[in-house]
Amino acid sequence: MCKAFWLFNVAQIDGLPESFAVPVEPANEFNPIEEAERLLAASGIPTRHGFGKAFYSPATDTICLPDRERFTSPEAYYATRAHEAIHATGSKNRLNRQFGKRFGDDAYAVEELIAEIGAAMVVGHLGFVDATIEGHAAYLESWLKVLKNDKTAIFTASKQAGLAFDFIIGKTQAEARAE
Repeated sequence: MCKAFWLFNVAQIDGLPESFAVPVEPANEFNPIEEAERLLAASGIPTRHGFGKAFYSPATDTICLPDRERFTSPEAYYATRAHEAIHATGSKNRLNRQFGKRFGDDAYAVEELIAEIGAAMVVGHLGFVDATIEGHAAYLESWLKVLKNDKTAIFTASKQAGLAFDFIIGKTQAEARAE
């Protein structure tokens, strides 16, 4: 016999013994880095927070990121944001880069390689020597496959990453000249 009943989260119930309390993990303190904020904001690419993972949404032309405090460091946050910003430069109203529409295909692997190289350029420009993009080692196998099958793929990816980097840096430089 099926029977409906209400369920509550433990955090919603008052008066429970302490043994029922769910420990709340403290969030990492986030201290914004002014130069990185200015650089990525100048790109004009909308960024929203509060998502379970980082991604660029072509449908809304928005960078979607977890809350800043969920990253291990400000540098890791900016490295991830830069990676997604490089993806966003491929939109038709920016550089109109047409690599990879499907997760897992070779063209998608090239787009991810472009984003990684471009993000490395951005974080290098910002001076973040140890910045890493958390969880991106998983792409390594797909990059190796592409690089083995096409000996010129690294040159194509590097060129496109350079164009994306120039787009982002150019927006910052244009903004500085306007001030």
